[in-house]
Amino acid sequence: MIAKTQAVVLRTAPFSETSRMVTWFTADYGKITTSIRGSQRPKSMFLGQYDLFYTCELLFYERERDNVHAIRECSPLNPRLILRDDWKACAIASYLADLFLRISPARAYQPGLFALLELGLDHAPLAALHPGVLFWYELKLLRAVGLAPRFQPPRQATSDGTWLLDLSRGGAIQSDESSATEARHLCRLPDAALRRLIAWQEAETVDSAMQQALTPAEVRPLEQVMGQFLEYHLETPLRSRELALDLLHAEGS
Repeated sequence: MIAKTQAVVLRTAPFSETSRMVTWFTADYGKITTSIRGSQRPKSMFLGQYDLFYTCELLFYERERDNVHAIRECSPLNPRLILRDDWKACAIASYLADLFLRISPARAYQPGLFALLELGLDHAPLAALHPGVLFWYELKLLRAVGLAPRFQPPRQATSDGTWLLDLSRGGAIQSDESSATEARHLCRLPDAALRRLIAWQEAETVDSAMQQALTPAEVRPLEQVMGQFLEYHLETPLRSRELALDLLHAEGS
């Protein structure tokens, strides 16, 4: 059976000198893997038609037996060439591609996630300049998969003016409730940082994440709590996130 869909390239790997295995996130079938035989030959019709982060239109033969489908046609729709020239944006895009590889089961259609992946890749240059854009995007992704944090604060902060976040409960808790929670599930967040997360979670557009610049001291607690929340609730290590943010910090130092 021949299927047609739009798809973003998440990963490519060689399986011979002239052929590639490509993992895509598609608009209609979720994550799929295809073989593209002969794609590296000089006269191949596929040469230059796909690469990491490209959005393409695919025609492929569905194969249920081994779930490795065969490409019939591939046409680039959005190559996102800026990611070839901006290494910081490329680092963010690489993290997003890895994230979708990890959270998406094969052939599991998830409404809205394809558009969200494209949004993240298109905003990668902004996220490289404004860290708040990445945190805003991560909050949108968590909401899309049904794991939105409950960041609305309780009645009072702790004695030092910070908020306690319980990862296992998915949100802020009273300081007197912390004794019932394992220490490894708790993290602290300054009041100003929690207020920012609440505002970004409620914002539908990226504008609110770009209105104010964040100092390194403001970025660190936001980066840490979002990373901890993602890893806990998505149940996967996110080394690609750490590497991308470490690169950005090193460049800014």
